Amino acid sequence: MTASLMHLCISARLNALGCKVSTKVSATSLIWKLIDVASIRRSISFPSRVDHLLGEVEHLVDDVVVCGAHMEGLPLNWQLVERGGQLVERSQTAACYRLFALPGGPPMRPGLVRDDEAGVAIEAEIWRLPASEFGSFTAGIPEPLGIGKVTMADGNTYSGFICEPRGIAGAAEISALGGWRAWLATQG
Repeated sequence: MTASLMHLCISARLNALGCKVSTKVSATSLIWKLIDVASIRRSISFPSRVDHLLGEVEHLVDDVVVCGAHMEGLPLNWQLVERGGQLVERSQTAACYRLFALPGGPPMRPGLVRDDEAGVAIEAEIWRLPASEFGSFTAGIPEPLGIGKVTMADGNTYSGFICEPRGIAGAAEISALGGWRAWLATQG
């Protein structure tokens, strides 16, 4: 859904509920504000029309690509599961990424960096999170990792874990192994 169509849908829904929406507010800003409110709504009483809208927001979801310690069965997977995350698909990225074993830990973490010339396909998983949980999930991501856009082998693009290029200084490149699990298997 395009941002303008999303804004139109949200504006129509809010107007139907008796709330005024400025055309100068972006749909993304509006959604994040609603999600922030939805995450604390259990402790605040709202008028019924706002409460109804917040209930709808809680059903929105975000898909997120993980390629390391958040994958199923690995040490940080609980952070997805406790937030209601569900595994959607095991897949690979498009063949335009490099993977590095970052220094530090525990737990050990990989860094995924886009490289259109020297990249390869990397094993990844797509997880679905309730949108109301996405902010708290991403808030705990340590640098040099972050959330950016990751293109999958099928050409679809999702939000997912990426690494700032400066973060790979001193890191071992493990791209040739095709994924984090394969690298972990070499660590004994």
